[in-house]
Amino acid sequence: MEPLPAASAVLLMGGRSARMGRNKALLRLPNGATLWEHQRRTLESVSPHVMLSVRGVPEFEIGASECVVDEGEEAGPLGGLRAALLAARFPRLVVLAVDMPRMSAEFLSAMLRRSNESCGVLPIVDGMAQPVSAVYPTRILPLVTGQLRARTFGLKALIEAAVRAGMLRKWEVPASDHALFTNWNTPSDVGI
Repeated sequence: MEPLPAASAVLLMGGRSARMGRNKALLRLPNGATLWEHQRRTLESVSPHVMLSVRGVPEFEIGASECVVDEGEEAGPLGGLRAALLAARFPRLVVLAVDMPRMSAEFLSAMLRRSNESCGVLPIVDGMAQPVSAVYPTRILPLVTGQLRARTFGLKALIEAAVRAGMLRKWEVPASDHALFTNWNTPSDVGI
């Protein structure tokens, strides 16, 4: 198989975890790894440049991991996306939310191979866009910046504008891969 296109990657882990009641990034998997460590390793399998998107100073030890700080508390994932786009070393950015523990390096690799330097890939699962597990071209930065300036923080408006501009293409995810998009939002999702 041909090598993966060069891409930066970011793990979005700056959320408040309000519904979980504690920091999702620190949840433990059955193998003992924290969720953020597991997700970072997944991204390291597809990218030579992995960043952690955080909200201020992390409340736990992250070692030598490169951090980018979300832009504005209220901006949500859009603020983390902008910070990562500014710091990206390659023309593509793989984005993954910390609370999606089933996402695989194989699936992320498939998205990367479907992307190019000017057009990313937006997975669609049961008609729903999955913008926090996607590949973005770094040329999307002006759209992201414009939305932040307009205080339009939802990712829906961004992805609609990016699809219209030819910067993102939708990819209907096969049913066999839908489970990869399971996320942990509440204690019942995790079984705690």
